[in-house]
Amino acid sequence: MGKKQLYFAIAPFLVGLVLGRLNPLDPAQAQPVTLLADSEYTIERCINPFDPEKIEKSANGFMYWYVSKELSQGLNLKLSEVNPGTAHHGAHQHPESEIYFVLSGSAELIFNGESKTVGANTAMYCPPLVSHGIRNAGNTPLQYFVIKTN
Repeated sequence: MGKKQLYFAIAPFLVGLVLGRLNPLDPAQAQPVTLLADSEYTIERCINPFDPEKIEKSANGFMYWYVSKELSQGLNLKLSEVNPGTAHHGAHQHPESEIYFVLSGSAELIFNGESKTVGANTAMYCPPLVSHGIRNAGNTPLQYFVIKTN
């Protein structure tokens, strides 16, 4: 499956996220964010093709923010790449929901102290306050999306 096909494959997943249980506009789930004025939502601002100049390098790979919480009223989308045998951080928990979607490579997904190794086109939902994590379990870079409500 090519990248373009993959992006179209997860589009319904993202729509479900916004319209379903993980609606960041639900007062019970929402946390304060700075919203943009309607006039600031332009096609140039709302479409974000990958730009290598905008990646955030880390010791173990990089991160790229496709959609910020300020732009999307509390929902964000980040691409992470992690080198073999490493992770951006260990298992953790936070009050927000989060979803990992593995694009390529082999990932060890950690959920409440249990782990499972998975490949591309696999998602894991992480409810609020549940310990979770992801690390590269393979010999090639691991790429995955992080979809998070704030």
